[in-house]
Amino acid sequence: MTDQSTSLRWDVHVAPPEAMPSGDLGPGEKQAFCSPISATLISGERDAVLVDALLTVGQAHDLAEWITAHDKNLAAVYITHGHGDHWFGLGAVLDRFPDARAFALPAVIEQMRAGSAPEFFELSLPEDEPFDPTSLLFAIDALPPATFDVEFSG
Repeated sequence: MTDQSTSLRWDVHVAPPEAMPSGDLGPGEKQAFCSPISATLISGERDAVLVDALLTVGQAHDLAEWITAHDKNLAAVYITHGHGDHWFGLGAVLDRFPDARAFALPAVIEQMRAGSAPEFFELSLPEDEPFDPTSLLFAIDALPPATFDVEFSG
């Protein structure tokens, strides 16, 4: 702990809706879209933590550009829960920020495993660069139910 107080700031990135594969469309619909999704960057003086990494590789590339513009050291990515729109973009974020560590609670990692079955990708994902979400699971550290510091010493 430090005796200095550090001011935390946050900013939200909203990714626009993505076209989805056209499975069952309603009357008059020509294209299905997923809802806009967001990721939050919480930063101190020099370090930042990203909360969630979005759905597609393309969204994650845009997110990485947005993070870079904040001129902070991305120290960690915290995944809030196992739905793909919160973590499928993680690989692209970690590629851009290789020193960042990804964290999720153990129950969230289990939800991620369950939600990364191949049949999900064939039916549900918007068109994007191909990737293997199961390989991302090895990049995520289990976080005990506790807190972590934004300003990492080192």
